[in-house]
Amino acid sequence: MGDFLKKAGTAVSDSAKKAAEWLKAQKLRTLMCIGVGVLSLVLTAVLMFAIPNSTSKGASIDNPSYLSFDTPDVDEQTGAQDDTAGSRVNEVEPQPTEPPLYIVRGDTDEELIPIVQSRLMSLCYMDTDEPTSLFGPATEEALTLFQKRSDLEANGILTQECYDKLMSSDALKYMATVGDEGTDITEIQYRLRELDYISDVTGYFGSDTLAAVKLFQKNNGLTVDGKVGVETKEALYSSDAKANFYYMGSRSDAVLKYQEILKKLGYLTTKPDGVYGEDTVAAVKRFQERNSLIPDGYLGPQTREVLTSGNAQANALMVGMSGDDVRRVQIILKGLDYLYNSHCTGYFGSVTEVAVREFQRRNSLTVDGKVGKQTMNKLTGTDPKGPGSNYTIGGTGGGSGGGTGSQPSEGPSVSKMIKIARSKKGAKYVLGGKGPNTFDCSGFVYWVLNKTGISQPYLTSRGWRNVTQYQRITSIDKVKAGDVLVFKMSETQGHVGIASSSSMMIDASANRGKVVERTFLTDYWRTYFYVAYRIL
Repeated sequence: MGDFLKKAGTAVSDSAKKAAEWLKAQKLRTLMCIGVGVLSLVLTAVLMFAIPNSTSKGASIDNPSYLSFDTPDVDEQTGAQDDTAGSRVNEVEPQPTEPPLYIVRGDTDEELIPIVQSRLMSLCYMDTDEPTSLFGPATEEALTLFQKRSDLEANGILTQECYDKLMSSDALKYMATVGDEGTDITEIQYRLRELDYISDVTGYFGSDTLAAVKLFQKNNGLTVDGKVGVETKEALYSSDAKANFYYMGSRSDAVLKYQEILKKLGYLTTKPDGVYGEDTVAAVKRFQERNSLIPDGYLGPQTREVLTSGNAQANALMVGMSGDDVRRVQIILKGLDYLYNSHCTGYFGSVTEVAVREFQRRNSLTVDGKVGKQTMNKLTGTDPKGPGSNYTIGGTGGGSGGGTGSQPSEGPSVSKMIKIARSKKGAKYVLGGKGPNTFDCSGFVYWVLNKTGISQPYLTSRGWRNVTQYQRITSIDKVKAGDVLVFKMSETQGHVGIASSSSMMIDASANRGKVVERTFLTDYWRTYFYVAYRIL
């Protein structure tokens, strides 16, 4: 019994020791578990902040792509491994790449090219015109000028860099300066030569052209910088431009020589005296008008060349004309009792025409009511005859009989004007061109009117806004064939054309690069319509 109790006590003691050891081990395990748990939370937090989120397939909080590449995908239903899973790791949806901007002559674009053309017009690199979707030769040339001005490769190709510069708020306006070359420089040099500021036309803006431009600017009260910008160009082609040759008051044998030619052609109404006075200026202007030259009244190289060519058009003052030379003819007719002093207005109207017809009848000349070479020479000669006894001043005169019996030539008419205008369809558009084979919009109108027999000085599209001698038409819906259409896009920019019907016009188009016939009743032309003039 004692042995039994001893053994039982030993067993209890051993069990207690084992229980204590087990509890101690359990405590350590608990502490280890808690430590591992805390460490796992810390690592998870670090990974969440260190690795960026992804919106691509398989990259979610539940299945992060940065952890899934070690574990193959398994089909949830079959348990089969997806062999393509590796190819989807970090997969990104491909985005289409925009091709680089690259537009050349002949390309079309309904949205972009009209924007580019409008911008080139606003910067004065193109004559204002209705934009088109075609990147034609005129657009290419205008863009090339802009590229030269903007220190870009001057190739006429529209790239992104060129487009961005063109559309920027600090894009440079047109300005011809030293180093430039092209058709625009050629036209500028032709005009400078006509005004006697330069002798050679090369198409290159060098030191001679620079000196000529500066002198022109000085003589015409412009800012002297040697650059041909919008203001200088407007002045250069104005009929008021001051030349560097003979001027009012000049006296020389050369002046006398040219006066004698003007007298023979019926332009000079006074005796040649070698003095460049008002009568000579008026004669030169009329000569220039009749011979498709800019009527500035100066005897420049081109005017002298035509005057002495033997092919110069003789003078013919007629109904609708006005000027000092008309007034001088009226004064002569008054002195011969064909007109009253009140009729000497400087405007050639129906009363003056009746007087001229009577003068021609009485002096055995062709009776056509125009003061041409023969009539002018007789008027300013030594023995002109006065009117017949049955002539009444301001009346119908004594008939149109007598004279040589030859028939008068065809006068100006709408049909003649449109026929002449259509004959130039397809002629090349050149900025500053005034015919006969190249034109800009104002040069085309000027050439057609003068070829029709209408004595009209050259005017820019801006100058046409202030014409007073023709009937003004203020509604585009009342335009008729033969009217001159005037459009105003801005204070310095505009466009002109000749109406061929109540809906069509013939004009030199900058965008199309040639003379065309097209409708003027589009929204574009309606927006910019300014006025029309009834010429005939």
